[in-house]
Amino acid sequence: MKPFLKLFLCFSLSLWIMTETAVAGETCVLTDYTLQLLGSGGPISDDKRSSSGALIWWHNQPQILIDAGGGVFLRFGQSGAHLEDVELIALTHFHTDHVSDLPALLKNSYFLIKKKQLR
Repeated sequence: MKPFLKLFLCFSLSLWIMTETAVAGETCVLTDYTLQLLGSGGPISDDKRSSSGALIWWHNQPQILIDAGGGVFLRFGQSGAHLEDVELIALTHFHTDHVSDLPALLKNSYFLIKKKQLR
């Protein structure tokens, strides 16, 4: 099975089985796959949550970052993930509460030892 298809199936299963969700800001509880919410807040700043962001872990490695709203850069660092392990950054849409931390994440890639092209 192609790696991308595996990741897509992993994502689909993650949405269906939400019991594997780890708490944002804590190291992810690792299984074959895990959906870790990095933020679930919206565009308002007084709800005390990071904006939209999630990581899909596959075999103990972060594979897909979905959205990068405000606060996700910090939560990404707290999760124990490393950007050089991420295969895909996916954006659901271009509202600021889904993309505002993307520049910080991409700038962070400048400091990586192991360089690779993101999809």
